Amino acid sequence: MIRSGDHRLSVLRHCAAALLLSLGSGCGDGAARPSEAASAITVEAREEAIRAIQAQLAADRVGDAAVIARRLHTVRPEDPMAMALLGRVQIAEAAIAGGDAAVRLRAEALPLLSAAIARGIDDPETLSLAAALAEGEARFREAEAWRRRVVASPGATSQARLQLAWNLWRQERREEAWSLLDEVRSTLPDLPLAHAFAGQFRLESGDRGGLDDLAAARRLDPEDLSLRLREVAWRRRFGDLDEAALLIAALPETAQGTLAVARESAAVHLARADPNRAAQAWELAIRAAPASVEAHLGLVEACLAAASIDRAADALHQAALLDPTHPDLAGWRDRLRSHRAH
Repeated sequence: MIRSGDHRLSVLRHCAAALLLSLGSGCGDGAARPSEAASAITVEAREEAIRAIQAQLAADRVGDAAVIARRLHTVRPEDPMAMALLGRVQIAEAAIAGGDAAVRLRAEALPLLSAAIARGIDDPETLSLAAALAEGEARFREAEAWRRRVVASPGATSQARLQLAWNLWRQERREEAWSLLDEVRSTLPDLPLAHAFAGQFRLESGDRGGLDDLAAARRLDPEDLSLRLREVAWRRRFGDLDEAALLIAALPETAQGTLAVARESAAVHLARADPNRAAQAWELAIRAAPASVEAHLGLVEACLAAASIDRAADALHQAALLDPTHPDLAGWRDRLRSHRAH
């Protein structure tokens, strides 16, 4: 039996496929140039393509969304909605790809989102995504302008205000950042993210008391993995390794195999001089994502720390099979040879 939601998505995919046929494959002597194809696209076909992309993104069908988004942008390169949707698709692709591919996709997405905004796209999601990408490139003033537009929009959330506070903090405008953060905390004293930001600000100022704020954020929302990992990372930096290890151990099994958890877990156990536990963390990540070069190289590091040379060599071999051109391979090969020599 087909559920109504599945049926609607199937209809949208069918319409999108028909749109792609109407736009042409882009190959062959008879293929229309983008400008010619754009003039031939009806308003209805454009709107159907937009709905299909949005529906497939919502259903995590990133590959399907990418095909239509790239074709739509090819035939309508000046269409701000086509730019915005392709930018969103590339961000979703980056989250799946990881590594160098993710860096490239995000770098390509930012100009698209920026151009879409310049041409009138001003919804909070597009502005927020563009701001986050710009901040990732340390373009904080540009991102600030977009974040202020989000905050000024109707129905702006407390999270939007907190993100603006974070942006100001990164620009060393700390009084402004604290003022905005305190404004949010005064109206929503039990908001976990507000406690997390307060903890981050205090810790970056050298105030160990920020750990209490991070712990409060975790207790208010124990299901939020990012809050727990933020606390783990800071406890590790301040040398509170036993508590950090307990926080990792308390995570559910479903989270233990994620790359984010493996990074923190391995770092904590290496700092505790327990490389075997660090290796176990990376092995869990490899079982969950066997194609992750990062996980295999993480296992190399842990195995070398444990003097398990053969295991390290096997992990390095697997990483090289997955990505023979990875820039870190040469360095790890040198370290492996050095360990063997000693």
